[in-house]
Amino acid sequence: MQIKNQQITTKQKITIFFNNYFKFILIFCVFVIFLLSYFLFFPSLIKQYSKMNQQVFEEKKSELAKQKDILKELTELNNIYEKISPSLKEKVLNLLPDEIGLANLYYNLDQLAKQSKYEIDKIDVVAPKQKQTKTIEQLEENERTTVLKEVKISIKLDGEGYLNLKEFINLLENNLRIFDIENFNYNSEKSNIELKLRTYYFN
Repeated sequence: MQIKNQQITTKQKITIFFNNYFKFILIFCVFVIFLLSYFLFFPSLIKQYSKMNQQVFEEKKSELAKQKDILKELTELNNIYEKISPSLKEKVLNLLPDEIGLANLYYNLDQLAKQSKYEIDKIDVVAPKQKQTKTIEQLEENERTTVLKEVKISIKLDGEGYLNLKEFINLLENNLRIFDIENFNYNSEKSNIELKLRTYYFN
């Protein structure tokens, strides 16, 4: 009977001990789990995070280098432009007029054709659609958004001779207004030539 009482007393002591120190035991267990997690998982996470940061740093560094190269090119272009004389700048503006000038364009091509002993059989001009501006604000907005516009030209010439064709192309290339030749179809048997051209203007 005395031994049984002693066993009960021991159980009670253990119960009392856990009741009194439960919080400390719980904190200790959490601390041990945290330490194990730190040494098992945290190093790999930190390594992975550092690698990601390094990749982001390299990408930003590369992007910054590209931006510096662009800035350098723009600065060089601006320096070149500043060195151009006003008279030459005015001539450059003649290469790219501020309007399409269809009448002048037709006359120009007709004169080039006649100089190379050709006659214009057919000509089609495809110009960008003009947006109607109804208010002063819209007109001012258009002035701020002036861009280079492209005009497509399909032209058919009657004539013959390779030398005449060569002369016509040479006149196009040396014309004051810029013309780009997209393609041409020369048929010596039919004695005609078909060309597709591009010209430009600012508006």
